[in-house]
Amino acid sequence: MSNRSHDKTTSDELRPLRVMLRESGSSELSDEDRVLGQALQALSDEPMPQVPPPSWNALEGQLQGLARRRRWRYHLLEAWRNLGSVRMLATAAAVLLLCGVSALGLRAMSAPTGTESGATLALRRLLRQSPGLTQDHVAIEARTSDSKTTIRCGALLTVASGRIDVDQKEPRRPQIRLHQGRVTVQVPPLGNQGRLTVSTHDAEVIVHGTRFSVVRSDKNDTTEVVVEEGVVEVQPLGGRRGAVFLRAGERVTVPSLSSYLRKLSDDVGSLLEAGRCDATAESTISEYLTAATPDGEAGHNISAALYQKGSCAAERGEVDSALAYFEQVVKQAGGSLRADNALARSAQLRTDRNKADGIAAWRRYLAQFPSGQHRESAKRFLHDVASALHEETPH
Repeated sequence: MSNRSHDKTTSDELRPLRVMLRESGSSELSDEDRVLGQALQALSDEPMPQVPPPSWNALEGQLQGLARRRRWRYHLLEAWRNLGSVRMLATAAAVLLLCGVSALGLRAMSAPTGTESGATLALRRLLRQSPGLTQDHVAIEARTSDSKTTIRCGALLTVASGRIDVDQKEPRRPQIRLHQGRVTVQVPPLGNQGRLTVSTHDAEVIVHGTRFSVVRSDKNDTTEVVVEEGVVEVQPLGGRRGAVFLRAGERVTVPSLSSYLRKLSDDVGSLLEAGRCDATAESTISEYLTAATPDGEAGHNISAALYQKGSCAAERGEVDSALAYFEQVVKQAGGSLRADNALARSAQLRTDRNKADGIAAWRRYLAQFPSGQHRESAKRFLHDVASALHEETPH
């Protein structure tokens, strides 16, 4: 370990870091950045500190996030990669140490022993300042000023006038819940198996490495996502709404499910009143039928929408499709006038296609609606059929 840390190659690779620490003014480096640099620098100058493996993983995530945020990021990342053998030695020794002290964990780093190396002390300070590196669950709230923290995957979170909860039991797949306000997230590349998720009441944002902001507004009942770099996937929650992919410079506002359904139901109501069968109307009605539920707050237009879809299909000569929609109306609307009309329309379509099918359909109509709006038409048709059969029968 000592030979490795004083190897000339490693020393040269760490030079950009040392120069940065020596020459960068306080305005360029945050306290967290400076502590991270001191810890990494100490690793090359002193014997291996006795630090549990989770702390090394946290330091690696910190460095990756820091490297992406600084102009010297390539030098730092390369230096870290070339310290791979140092990390393995440290992890192995730490595992042996933990075998003897099962409850040590990260909490052991809160109490100095008096004989620790500079690297251990620097790491203590780093982890003490960054709860996002040491805890599986982190709650962050910002009221008057922004609150920043770095989590284990290296992502930098900035919360403004709001509150988030972070679940990072899987360090490469953290889940962030934004209750209210704004969170800006800067995510280093997480690899093929890694991803970071930010969810609100309205939507879920999934990323693998990028910079973006999410704003949840109770006043507007919406979630807004703005992408600064990279690509993010925004999946609205509820209503079977499709995902949206955003690139740098793009944004989307996702309404809550209740707001979305109310507006969609109002739009569909206007289309039904106008009796429209154009492509735009058909698409909107189909979207409504996919999103709404019969017992939901926007479900009152479902049977009317199904009836309209059936009528439009019949106009286009799509008999099978029309019959399917009218059958749904009968099941959905029960003994209502709309169900009465739907079953009559279905009987007429079957009659036009095949008289035998028509007989069965009108008999079904009379059985289900003996006092229905179309009972006279049904009786007349069945009487005419019976008369025709009687005349054709030899005497």
